Amino acid sequence: MSEAEIARLRDEIADVDRGIVGLVAKRLHIAEQLGVEKKLLGLPVVVPDTEDRVFTRLLTESATRGITLSFAEGLARLLIDESVRVQDLVRLPPSAKRRILVVGGAGSMGRWLSRYFRSRGYEVVVHDIAGPVEDYPFEPDLRKGVRAADVVAVAVPMTACGEVLEQIAAVEPSALVFDVASLKAPIEKQLRSMGAAGLRIASIHPVFGPDLWPLSSGNITFSDVGNSVAVLEVKELFRPSGASFVDVSLDHHDVPAEPESSLFADFRPMRRPEPVRSRGPASVRRDDLLPALRCGLRPARRPAGVAPGHPGPEPPHPARPPANPRRLG
Repeated sequence: MSEAEIARLRDEIADVDRGIVGLVAKRLHIAEQLGVEKKLLGLPVVVPDTEDRVFTRLLTESATRGITLSFAEGLARLLIDESVRVQDLVRLPPSAKRRILVVGGAGSMGRWLSRYFRSRGYEVVVHDIAGPVEDYPFEPDLRKGVRAADVVAVAVPMTACGEVLEQIAAVEPSALVFDVASLKAPIEKQLRSMGAAGLRIASIHPVFGPDLWPLSSGNITFSDVGNSVAVLEVKELFRPSGASFVDVSLDHHDVPAEPESSLFADFRPMRRPEPVRSRGPASVRRDDLLPALRCGLRPARRPAGVAPGHPGPEPPHPARPPANPRRLG
């Protein structure tokens, strides 16, 4: 083996290490979110049955990849213990004492907005023609919901957005209103009309999907539709996200981006999750697991920030680690 090949393999290992650390960080971030949800519902961090299932899943997955049982047990305990620690440290934010109505809360971005605001101490209420959304108060009457809200977030499909904005405008709300539509031309008339009427309205576009992580790697555009103060108010709502803010005029929002010249040229593309693969039989008990024959690691996905041509880590499995009978729920 040549020195050059040794150097190449070391570089490849370094790339995999970076990917592993990135996935561990993502796992702990998810564990923290889980801790928030548990504390909101008054649930314990530790759930023995869940700990056993997570431990078994990790050992089963390791065995199918030829990883020794002793290494797998040590890794599982580290992941589980740290996840428990992260959840124990979660402190709910103080109540913002503001009610946010998410119109279209049953959709993917509507759910994302609901989670985002609830985790930051806001009272979130959902309105959606599809019906109630689990874990959130539901308001079937749009007009009533708008009147009672401090903030109204419109996250409905593009085909319904104009009509919904008109219904909200008819209420003449005192609430701050914003939409998250990806295109503005179809609703420009309604947006400008509401701005001209003196309503507190702005138009934004999160240039990412609901699965983006970390959120600080995303970008959000803000468009002034006649009320510059409302734009500043909406920016403050999303300031804790760490996302980059980009001001775009309503006239130019939908203009196709030119390579290396548009504001959108530097936006990081959203990475889509890969299909979840089988994790082995759930009935396997950890005491029954034996080290499998080594079968090698399959090529993994390149994480953001890693140079093209280098393999990346495999997608994380939805995990909640419990280990050495410290439990995770």
